[in-house]
Amino acid sequence: MAREAHGKSRLPGRKSPDQILLGYKADNEAWCVLVDAGCSSFTSVARAREVKVPDSTRIAALTEWKLPAGIRRLRNRRTLVINMRKILASIALLGSAACDSPPSMHPDTLFAVAEGQPTIAYAKAVSGSIVFDTSRPPVAFETLSSGPGCSKPRAGRGAKAAYVYTYGGGIHVPLQYVSFPDSPEQVEQRRRSMRESRSSRPQGSFAQNAIMNEASAFMAGNTVEWASRIDVLVTETEAPVFLYLSSYDPILWNIQLAPGAKLDGVVVNSYDAGMIANGTDPARTALVSYDNSASAKCYVPAPVRAIPVAQRVAAAKKINPDFNPRPYMKEWEADYRKGQRFDTEVTQLLGKRPDWVITRSADGNGINAILVGPTPAAPVALQPIVRLQVPSHITTFWGSRSDAFKAFGMEEAV
Repeated sequence: MAREAHGKSRLPGRKSPDQILLGYKADNEAWCVLVDAGCSSFTSVARAREVKVPDSTRIAALTEWKLPAGIRRLRNRRTLVINMRKILASIALLGSAACDSPPSMHPDTLFAVAEGQPTIAYAKAVSGSIVFDTSRPPVAFETLSSGPGCSKPRAGRGAKAAYVYTYGGGIHVPLQYVSFPDSPEQVEQRRRSMRESRSSRPQGSFAQNAIMNEASAFMAGNTVEWASRIDVLVTETEAPVFLYLSSYDPILWNIQLAPGAKLDGVVVNSYDAGMIANGTDPARTALVSYDNSASAKCYVPAPVRAIPVAQRVAAAKKINPDFNPRPYMKEWEADYRKGQRFDTEVTQLLGKRPDWVITRSADGNGINAILVGPTPAAPVALQPIVRLQVPSHITTFWGSRSDAFKAFGMEEAV
């Protein structure tokens, strides 16, 4: 479900210099998460009860979560209606200084795999590391057209195919962008406008000033998008592999091929702009996105898996034993009916039946790495990035988060 986390309301409140308490209001109820400002990681109050379910099921259950002692329920206060993706984008601003050095993949990170396949820890499947230097990109950007033409490759004859979907995930990299062509003149005009707006802003109460500052920071964080890296380890060697990689958030798909593995083609289909590291021939590659892109009409919302309603109710009750499923039954029944077409829709996207369908994380903590093919008998050596493909409708910046705001004339907002 590409947009299942939308429509939540956000209420911020400081817990400590390192943590933010957020309340999300949905269906007249509220739930909270504690947010670590450093590097924008977040932990829900129910994190100890992880269950492999769709985000919408988790959100529904948490909506009625009985908050632990010490975390008060937030009710009847003025709220800003924004979606989950934008909430996390705003949080990212708070951790920008702490995240100027890109984090590395944790060795215990579990690979997301096809259903029925055993997962494996990152450090057991790969060796070495990929270091992202904030001072410069590893290679020059290769720009691929994101025009209105909807021609996308499909799996070739004899190829195997993988369908991947994740709402977001990954770890932040120094690749940031605005989703429009930018120029030095536009940057300077933006900078002047923000200075004038800040200097002419009337002074209000502490709360009013805080809201205005937060609104400015939110605008900057939502304008300057911040890509996250997800590693795609391809170990299939019997046939070339076609990858269909779909997400909502901006993802840099870092493709790593085991010895003997080959790519047949890559399609990135995302709401925000997607990018590819170590991709293949542009003739067998498509970067399709919705947000402010000429290729918006070509964007395909992610097909919905058919999950029985009883299974979703049981999963929600594992998270919250007091969960009341009645407000969600009609929606979940409609999802189940739509999910009956999942296999057909995915086959149409790939041009053949998928050999791998990967849509869930291995531990409920989000997808950071994906395994396409058999579990490697020995760790695969990570290869350096030798190709970096980006869509033509964005303006990129490589560097720290704080420098990105300066590069796009947004430093006055944060």
